[in-house]
Amino acid sequence: MSLNKECLTTMLALAVGLASLLVARADNLNPGILIKPGQKVAFLGASISQYGWQHPTGYIRLVVANLAANGVPIVPIPAGVSGNTSKQMLARLDKDVID
Repeated sequence: MSLNKECLTTMLALAVGLASLLVARADNLNPGILIKPGQKVAFLGASISQYGWQHPTGYIRLVVANLAANGVPIVPIPAGVSGNTSKQMLARLDKDVID
């Protein structure tokens, strides 16, 4: 899969934004850390989520690294399957995420 610079920039922005939301500080509107160290975080999706785990600069890798850098290491559950529709993702939710 080849992604252009604009797509990679968007993925980086999403990763940083997501990590920032998960690691909310007490001085923000959402006090405290929303996720605790060692918790599992599922990334259910289609090709962007699959790429987000497979590529070193994919958004899942960036979120995991950013959280770890802020003292919140997580256990990622990469559940991206390229080409999936929301109906297909729902059908595999139990097997790929919940179980």
